Amino acid sequence: MRFNSFFPTVFACLLQWDASQAIVGGEAQDTANPYLVSVVSSGWFGDSHICGGVIIGSKTVLTAAHCVDGSSASSLKVQYGGTDRTKLKIKTPLTKVTMHPSWSASTSDNDFAILRLYTAVTGEDGNPMTTYGQLATSSPATGSETNISGWGKKHGSDDQLSTQLQGVALEALEASACEAKWSDVNHITSNMACAESGSGSFCVGDDGGPVTDATGSKIYGILSWGENGCPADTTVRPNVYADVTSASASEFIRLNT
Repeated sequence: MRFNSFFPTVFACLLQWDASQAIVGGEAQDTANPYLVSVVSSGWFGDSHICGGVIIGSKTVLTAAHCVDGSSASSLKVQYGGTDRTKLKIKTPLTKVTMHPSWSASTSDNDFAILRLYTAVTGEDGNPMTTYGQLATSSPATGSETNISGWGKKHGSDDQLSTQLQGVALEALEASACEAKWSDVNHITSNMACAESGSGSFCVGDDGGPVTDATGSKIYGILSWGENGCPADTTVRPNVYADVTSASASEFIRLNT
């Protein structure tokens, strides 16, 4: 992971995975969060899943900036509608990629990007989607359950991306405690938040996906970075996510949706 941001940075040699990262220590999900998408890059050798994302408007997906940094809208698409990554029912190209103007590749601060879709999102039945992922307005209480899901690697850097959607629960961590666990590598800014578990983590390919409450209905953030190799025990090096409740994120999202 970049520190698991999963793209090279000044910290890459110690922590961070590269931007493609399934869930480590998770369980297969029979039902997909209807707002979860696979962000796909198209190249000479076909389409490749690179990150997750979440639908927050009729033509709008929120993901991590590091997932799309350097990519054009024409080289990307999103797929959704199911739990098997290879059989997602709905695909749509993009018309625009907008990264947060203060996104920093060296520190992973403001790790947000908005993807503008060519066509409006629909349900699996083909009817227009009328409700979208709801962004939280306040952070989760320390120790409360948060959930993550994705199609990333399940066992670290030597593993394949997962075909079946995986999910795992983590506990929200206080910012100061997270800072103490990461201060030798990177600063936990006001635009970041953390979660941990003794047996669960996100990994390459999960980044960009949502961190939600226990019900999956409220989005606290976007998976951003963690420890290289994706160890299942994240109590030493917590998972870090881009916090949608921060003032910087709220303003960016408001101006681009």
